Amino acid sequence: MRDAALHWLRFLVDDLGRVPQARTRSSPAANRVALVRSQALYTLQAIIEQAVRPDPNWRELPRFARIQSMLRHPGGPPITDAPPTGPALDFYDLASATLDVFLSTDRDKKISGLTGLMGRPTHFDGGGIPVSDKDGPFEGAGAIFINRATVELASLHSRFGGPAPTGSPAEAVACKTLSILMGLADRKLPHSAAFRRYMWAYMVGDEWYGAGGTTGRIYERRFRVLRATALLAGLLDGQEAQLYAPNILAHAEQAYLASGSGPSAAQFRQAVISAFQTIRDISRYATGPGRAAFTKLVDEHFARVRRIAAAVQAAREPVWPEMAKLVIMMPRFSDPDKIPPVMEKGNRAGLLRALQQYLDLWDQSAPDISPAEWQALCPPAATPPRVVLIARGARRDYIIDRLYPGVPTAIDLVFDEPYDGESYPVSIEAGGKLDLTAQPVNGDHRLFRTQSFLPGHS
Repeated sequence: MRDAALHWLRFLVDDLGRVPQARTRSSPAANRVALVRSQALYTLQAIIEQAVRPDPNWRELPRFARIQSMLRHPGGPPITDAPPTGPALDFYDLASATLDVFLSTDRDKKISGLTGLMGRPTHFDGGGIPVSDKDGPFEGAGAIFINRATVELASLHSRFGGPAPTGSPAEAVACKTLSILMGLADRKLPHSAAFRRYMWAYMVGDEWYGAGGTTGRIYERRFRVLRATALLAGLLDGQEAQLYAPNILAHAEQAYLASGSGPSAAQFRQAVISAFQTIRDISRYATGPGRAAFTKLVDEHFARVRRIAAAVQAAREPVWPEMAKLVIMMPRFSDPDKIPPVMEKGNRAGLLRALQQYLDLWDQSAPDISPAEWQALCPPAATPPRVVLIARGARRDYIIDRLYPGVPTAIDLVFDEPYDGESYPVSIEAGGKLDLTAQPVNGDHRLFRTQSFLPGHS
């Protein structure tokens, strides 16, 4: 029943979204399909929002979704509410079920995420933003099917500063949300690059606004969730590093230049410190082959800043009748080759002070989190797999009840639910400690098997 429900929900939200938008403008039937899809989509969004900010009128969710559909498709046919049937579910029950839809088995029987709200992204623009409907009539930035409320749902956990009590339904759903976000960002999933880029943009934006003192604590909590996701999701390749490293360094520079004066100077200074901590976290702990490229770009940035400082230090004061050129580091630090050999005394001293303070903040920064800390956030609730010993015969395999010395043996692990991983470590005592790795036998990830070994042989 659960698999069937997920199948139909994905059909309503995902498959129906493949109807070309241009077609909905000319065909009433296609427009009705789009309306049905929109109501299902907005209902799922509303459920997440209600779990973050419970409302006593939460049973009006179908009405809310219908209004959103009408706003998006003015003049479309009316959509009526379904009769209230089924068990009584609170907003945490509904949110948990909605998360299962976000990351579930698609029509091709593969685990995938719902990544398209306005169409699945087909390419990336120069800034790395996913764009849908390339060269079509509705080409534009495609929105990921994940809004900020989903990240806020994960931020309810106390580890992120949220209000969810330990052991409460809110904490359980927050843990599950973080797992879903991590699943959507999995480098093996199609379209996950687009999802990670949106998450990165949210992270940098929330770091800026939260530390800049212009918003409340919800930005701090969201930033912590997004940073945890970025760390654990990692960097896919050098291309992602080329997008991410300059992006966060530019934000750090802008925050630093805004920290010199004004009522929010202290908050912007904290934004710089937070950005540097995040850079250190990613350089040391992030997974993925793009981490080395990210670190290289960061090192090159600070090497350039040090060359600028050296060029300013080497500049001399003007002698009459020389005229010194004024150097202003706005909006970002300039190229060291553009530093003039002659600078006015006050300008030179001010630049040296600003550059040195910026470098000092970087040199004094350090990682403030580790992957182990984040991975221990929500211990898995799944039961351990069942262990089955397999004797490998010449023509067939046999299930055995114990290890027999000299008999080729493998270990099967049977999971009640699909295990989200490509391998599972196994350690046994068989004439000495033996470390093995079990890998999936088929595509459903419920059965894993180790390589064969000989018990009693080291």
